[in-house]
Amino acid sequence: MKKPLLLRLFVFLSVIGTITVNVLANALPIAGRTTAEVSDYFRVFFVPAGYVFAIWGLIYLALISYSIFQLRKSTYKNELYNKIAPFVIVGSIANAIWVVLWHNLQIELTLIAMLTLLMSLVAIYLLIDKHSKKDNSLAFNLFVKGTFSLYLGWISVATIANVTNILFLQLYMLPGTMAEIIPSLSSERLLFGLANELWAAIMIVIAGLLASLFILRHKDYVFASVITWALFGIYMKFQETNQIAFSVVLAFIIMLLAILLPRKALLKKTK
Repeated sequence: MKKPLLLRLFVFLSVIGTITVNVLANALPIAGRTTAEVSDYFRVFFVPAGYVFAIWGLIYLALISYSIFQLRKSTYKNELYNKIAPFVIVGSIANAIWVVLWHNLQIELTLIAMLTLLMSLVAIYLLIDKHSKKDNSLAFNLFVKGTFSLYLGWISVATIANVTNILFLQLYMLPGTMAEIIPSLSSERLLFGLANELWAAIMIVIAGLLASLFILRHKDYVFASVITWALFGIYMKFQETNQIAFSVVLAFIIMLLAILLPRKALLKKTK
């Protein structure tokens, strides 16, 4: 009993720790830069309007709720939370490390932290998905499944953005220090022969396809809603750029079809 409880206490502390790092990163700020200021260095199109990042507040609230939920005595005999715990701890540490690296302009290294966080969340999601067949209670869907669907959805978007930033940085490396290089990146540059806008458009459609996959395979509308929120933010920021606007609309159509087509097929079967 003591070992599982200790593990779950570490989950709670790791969640509080990573939230603290994220808050201090902008309050201090770390390395004299806010997270948004570093993001603005990159002249890329796969980045939503600033207000979209308010979703972090919801993610933090969900993570705190989960970390308290898994400490309840009634969950002690449920092995799911013990299996999830190491991945939550690793993901929390990776999140905090990412923030420190990002603020210090160690952009390439941020990808290692981001992928570690992403893989941790995927592992958690798979464990939860398997268990959800046994437990479909409101509490489980809200505090457990909902929390990590929300988190995974946002980190999926963040990973695409992180990779995009690094590709631009690597392909257009210029002489000088990192602090001089990053602000010099231009939105007119090409990536693998593709215009910046076209690359972003492709990534937007891929994000839409990913959301559709989660709808069709897992009926996960929380994950899809997060993707929708992110793409809406990109649209609002770059709606005057035709390729971006068109790709967001296309992604929304794909997601809508993923919702409607299975229902239409079900209605045909019931007739």
